Amino acid sequence: MTTDEQWRVIHALENPEIGKKTAMELFDQHKQSSSAILVSELIDVLSKKDILNEDIFDYLISQLHKTHYLIKLSVLNYFFVDWLNFSKDQKEAVLQEVKKVIRERNFLIVKNQALMDLSYYDVNNRTFFLEKLISSMVKTSDYRSHVRIYKNYLVDKDCFTFIDGEILATMVKITEARKFGKAVTEVLSAVKGG
Repeated sequence: MTTDEQWRVIHALENPEIGKKTAMELFDQHKQSSSAILVSELIDVLSKKDILNEDIFDYLISQLHKTHYLIKLSVLNYFFVDWLNFSKDQKEAVLQEVKKVIRERNFLIVKNQALMDLSYYDVNNRTFFLEKLISSMVKTSDYRSHVRIYKNYLVDKDCFTFIDGEILATMVKITEARKFGKAVTEVLSAVKGG
């Protein structure tokens, strides 16, 4: 598939009028694509359209461990967005697979997303995962990871009510010390204002 063809598919996926049937057809046609951007977009559309079946669930689990970081981030987003819709067995599978992500060799942006998600999923170990997230934030020199953490916090604030002011202040202090620039400064202003 040429780059132009990939972009045509991506633009088709971005069309808000696309139906579930068309989304599934595009997914089936392109899920094995070598284009991380295309596969990531496919996964995002499945999530937006609230499409899930056992084959898709198994596919997403498999993509969490052997693909490009963009795909892993899309899978993590899918799992987070649909967490409440999962069966008990699916939740347990997601929990175990996301825990593997933090043990595997991954970009810190992926590990940080996984740690943030685990702090939501695993009520009994929230403190542990938040401590690991804070420790990882100190090591992360990728501003996108910091922006992602805060944007997820802002968008899904109701899910993260357990992050108290002291923990949030620690996270913000770590990020401010990095002096990342405008994108981070803007999201920090929103966090502090909210």
